[in-house]
Amino acid sequence: NAFLFDWICSDANKMRGSFAPLRMTAKNRQLQMRSAALRGAVYGVVCVALLAATGCHSAYIEAVVKNASGAPVSLVEVDYPSASFGRGTLSAGAEYHYRFKVLGSGATKALWTDASHHEHSTPGPTLKEGDEGRMTVTVGATSAKWDLALKNR
Repeated sequence: NAFLFDWICSDANKMRGSFAPLRMTAKNRQLQMRSAALRGAVYGVVCVALLAATGCHSAYIEAVVKNASGAPVSLVEVDYPSASFGRGTLSAGAEYHYRFKVLGSGATKALWTDASHHEHSTPGPTLKEGDEGRMTVTVGATSAKWDLALKNR
């Protein structure tokens, strides 16, 4: 056992002597830091170029909710597949803009409460995952009008 240990240690010492690392001087450290900074900069430029070349694009719907009821409405909500968005209040004639990505597919629905505190709900179009375009929901006194303009459908 002791012989084997001595033999391994002596071989390791021989190897260390023949493959001794360079001494780290201030100049070597400075060169290493410059080299690392240059590699980082090149890596960053390559990543940006690859992202630009692949044309990263995420399909989304640009939604606009308009209040054409002539009075303020409250608890305005638009449901779409897998989520919803809305506002607490929307003044008469005001618009609310929202952008979302459709995950899954299903129907849309607009819900709101009028100035007389009556709740209203109007079903909307069906959206599918990957849909992209513009959707306008115009809330009236008792119903909502949907306008959907999709690309690539």
